[in-house]
Amino acid sequence: MLETHQEYLNIYVDGHETYLTSPVINNVSTISEVIVAKDYRNKSVGIFGTTAINGIIDEFQIHTEKLNMEEQKPHIAALGQKKAVLAIPPERFANDFSRPKYHLLPAANWTNETHGLFYHNGEYHIFNQKNASNLFLGQINWGHFSSPDLISWTEQKPAITPEPGYDMNGIWSGHAVINNEGVPTLIYTTGGEKMGVGLAFPVNDELIEWQKYEANPVICGQPEGYTRTDLRDQYVWKEGNTWYMIIGFGITDEEVERGAVLLYKSADLKKWDFVHTMFEGNPAVDNSGKFWEMPVFFQTQGKYVLLVNRTPQRGMPARALYWTGNFTDKRFIPDNPIPRNLEVVNRLLSPSLTHDKDGRITTIAIIPDEIGSRAAYQHGWTHLYSIPRVWSLQQGKIAQIPHPVLEQLRGERRAIKATVKENSPILISQGTHQLEIKVKIDPAQSERYGFILHKNPDNSEFSQIYYDVTTNEIVVDQRKSSLKKNIPLQIRKDTYPLDSDKPEDFHMFIDGSVVEVFINGKEAFTTRIFPLRKNSNQVEIFTLGGSIHVKGEQWKINSAQIQTNF
Repeated sequence: MLETHQEYLNIYVDGHETYLTSPVINNVSTISEVIVAKDYRNKSVGIFGTTAINGIIDEFQIHTEKLNMEEQKPHIAALGQKKAVLAIPPERFANDFSRPKYHLLPAANWTNETHGLFYHNGEYHIFNQKNASNLFLGQINWGHFSSPDLISWTEQKPAITPEPGYDMNGIWSGHAVINNEGVPTLIYTTGGEKMGVGLAFPVNDELIEWQKYEANPVICGQPEGYTRTDLRDQYVWKEGNTWYMIIGFGITDEEVERGAVLLYKSADLKKWDFVHTMFEGNPAVDNSGKFWEMPVFFQTQGKYVLLVNRTPQRGMPARALYWTGNFTDKRFIPDNPIPRNLEVVNRLLSPSLTHDKDGRITTIAIIPDEIGSRAAYQHGWTHLYSIPRVWSLQQGKIAQIPHPVLEQLRGERRAIKATVKENSPILISQGTHQLEIKVKIDPAQSERYGFILHKNPDNSEFSQIYYDVTTNEIVVDQRKSSLKKNIPLQIRKDTYPLDSDKPEDFHMFIDGSVVEVFINGKEAFTTRIFPLRKNSNQVEIFTLGGSIHVKGEQWKINSAQIQTNF
């Protein structure tokens, strides 16, 4: 409560007068603004302020007459009985048609890579890089989600947060495994004076409360003889009685910088010995960049797969790359020195991997927004996660399909069967932002065929996703995608040969701003679309240079149950 008088201002918090009374402020007429719950200093990261408290104020009152505080006591006491609910209220994003409804994402604010996906005692758990208070990469801790089925998720309170000392600068990405005693164990990157590795264990079987290992960090700093200090992002697996861990890294040799993964081994996850670099890139040959993040290493169908995320550098974006090969003498030996791209058109990054309850290799990854900070500020949330995917190895390549659990979200079905003529697109959906489309397209003599998405009736907003037969390219054309400010308007494309003499399968998931596309049950790619207008929700199929034949089906997709437990 504030009392404002001609010559003084009194402030009461929970009925108690604070020190900011008339001796400090003796001329109320000079006050033009009162800021509550904020440091008097203005600090920011970009446009985002960092000196405000993230919390709840029950009530704020301004009085121009002297208060009788005795009369105010019952009202203040009633406010004190209220339960503080820190969860984001549903109405906050009720009108945000770009916010997905069946993809996983936090209640609000910043999120980044997923990590530590595992299945234990009938539940899936996944963790994420989380800034619960703002919309930038900072103040990072481990967020935590749990789910019985990979589609309905509960966001738990953060599992581990920074403290003064070895992880004071951030709880960065890592992994989670079930240890020798059958207990889930978090392995994370500690950001302190030196980068290192820490462990955390659950307090009980609910896996909500976690306690850091008293002997952290179990690794402190880079191995002897290496100059780089920014090792990060662990992946841990077990062979026989030995645990192995790789960590994303970069090395410089004869003035050439290249990505690498450091290899460690342990008998109990607590004491680790450095072995060597398990694998190193060769940027001049493989275009794998200067540093690798978020490595994944697993065995399937008699082969090992090493996946890394190349960090961005000038003229080259971040990208998920992978090799297949063998693990021989504790080194990875690739079948081919040139890695493959995880996605046909680059967007999705940093997959987390586990085996689901039926033994399928299941992954969830981040699909970044890649929009301006002012647009993110308007949204109030940043980044999201892919639908769960099932991976398999086919002819040396990772094949990706949607996890079958997503079929549980299907609503109204509609069949699609049409011959589409040149310059005469057919409308297959409108009025919804949540949709699944599964079609077989016979390209016949078409030179370009595909989809027009997020289109509005006056054609002022639309995006195109199509296959260019003449160049053998998948193209994502978003030059007209949005009338909003601070949204990139661009084309992305990449080579992908399709056989124009036979029909091709396209399986697409649309959920607000996110689009995921699967081709022939093998390849996949993603994009994000942020139109200004709510009626930019039409979907069409088009062709240029010849007619095409389309047959398939589509479903409206129901919202997933994603709730908070804090």
